[in-house]
Amino acid sequence: MRLVCETGGFNLNYWQYHNDIPIGDTVTLRSAANNLFVRAADSSSPLIANQTAPGLTEEFQLVDQSGDYWYGCVALRSLGNNLFCQRRSDGHFTPRR
Repeated sequence: MRLVCETGGFNLNYWQYHNDIPIGDTVTLRSAANNLFVRAADSSSPLIANQTAPGLTEEFQLVDQSGDYWYGCVALRSLGNNLFCQRRSDGHFTPRR
């Protein structure tokens, strides 16, 4: 999208764009670095791309997390253990309830 104002200013109060997000669909995550699938083993282990083929621990469901002010926010829930992916304080992502 490109917005150009050739003469003076303008006031853009509101703009919303969305593309239909496939909420409830199952996705897999594959690392661009090593071409392996991301695994969500348990809540004590970080997510790591170390699997050559996807199984339940490498499959994630898209869960709608949109609110009053945000559209298109999703969370990833592991099908292997029903835990959500969450960022830890050390920067790693792990499955959490």
